[in-house]
Amino acid sequence: MKYEQLSLFPIEENKLQSDDSIEDERKLTEENTEEIQIRSEKILSEMDIMELPFLGCDFDVVYPQIKQLIPKEKVQFDKWELPKMIMAEIVCAGICHKMNWDFLRNAIYEKMKMNPEWISPNNLLKIEPEEISLMFAKYDRQERVRPSERAFMLNCLAKWAVGFDSIENVFLDDEREILPENDIREKLLKCEVFSSDPEEKKLQLLLQKLSMYHILDKLSEYCHPAIDYHLIRMYYRRGLIYGKTKYAREYLRNPLPERKEETVASVRHLCKELMDSICDYTELSVSDINQIDWHIGRSVCLQEHPDCKLETGEAEWLKSQFHLCPYYNTCSMRMNNYDYSKMKEPNYGGTSY
Repeated sequence: MKYEQLSLFPIEENKLQSDDSIEDERKLTEENTEEIQIRSEKILSEMDIMELPFLGCDFDVVYPQIKQLIPKEKVQFDKWELPKMIMAEIVCAGICHKMNWDFLRNAIYEKMKMNPEWISPNNLLKIEPEEISLMFAKYDRQERVRPSERAFMLNCLAKWAVGFDSIENVFLDDEREILPENDIREKLLKCEVFSSDPEEKKLQLLLQKLSMYHILDKLSEYCHPAIDYHLIRMYYRRGLIYGKTKYAREYLRNPLPERKEETVASVRHLCKELMDSICDYTELSVSDINQIDWHIGRSVCLQEHPDCKLETGEAEWLKSQFHLCPYYNTCSMRMNNYDYSKMKEPNYGGTSY
């Protein structure tokens, strides 16, 4: 079987590639504020999500337990005034693809500590690839730094941000009340860093992270799932997303994951439907479920060595209440011996994953 190339935005079509000519060709559009639908109908028809609750399902008990243990964000920006805090979170969400979240946030924090004006749109307009290379010089996956691409995206964010009297006007009205969801979403989608993602992962990540701050906590009511590979990998393994046909099952078990933009967008869409179902069953918010499963995915259900028995330091945050992975009793990979334990992250060339 010929497997498909994974890239939500294939390199030859990627609007945010760092080719020297891209800025001349690039035209920021303001009319595309509706949900982009680029999904493979074949994947949507041949894969499905597990209906909840199933026999033995304990999610209504386990998820609330995990919620009480979720680690706090290691790096926060609340020491700075509101506009800088907001812009820092926008930058983190905007350039987070293919990079460790804690490492990225710490790098931004250190830049702001040395110079609080580093995060200002006027400064971000001047960011060059060389500065990105220096910021992330100690990152252990240098092939993922993509300095030209990230510098270009920071420039793009800055050009968008200078269009507002203050960046807080994207989220707050003159009375410092949260704006309606559609107004906020429309403003964010005028920046292609956010609008170029078919499933709006970065936009939803931004809303979730901003909702951590008291003045913006009502943004949690607007949050929809933000699906990255940690979640996709874990939902595969747990059997919560499964293939109904031979094609779909081979797709999941393919040891050389090469996919098209449309196929991955479809999988992410199924993950969003699954997360909404988990929210309904557990009566927890999207932000809660997203945070729970993201933390499990990055500290327990690891890429090549899932820590089902919580033997590593990464899983320490769970050990006060759990001695096994919280999903151990319902995990399809463990019960059925599916060979998903060594799943590799796709060779993804886009910027929204």
